[in-house]
Amino acid sequence: MRLLSEATETGTSPPLQRSRRAGAKATTLADANAVTPMTPPEDASLGEQRDFYQARADMYRRVSETDRRHHWEALACAGLEQEKADLLRVRIEESKVVDPP
Repeated sequence: MRLLSEATETGTSPPLQRSRRAGAKATTLADANAVTPMTPPEDASLGEQRDFYQARADMYRRVSETDRRHHWEALACAGLEQEKADLLRVRIEESKVVDPP
């Protein structure tokens, strides 16, 4: 993986660290699409999965404002990630009704 200084010298955009927090640095759709992991860990709880997809949806929304050439595509990606988060939100609510505390 190239360092930020190397990427700046070559005039290319720097590669992002491969983690959830890397999404905060994404300013282009290509940056956002490079953020991994793309799915939550297999052992993540429903709440953790929801939060994971919500964070990705938020990242794509931010990118839609900074990468104006890919505005609509980034919004579409945000919508897909938001749909996953919303479905998990419903599953969590349904599980509370079935299994009250």
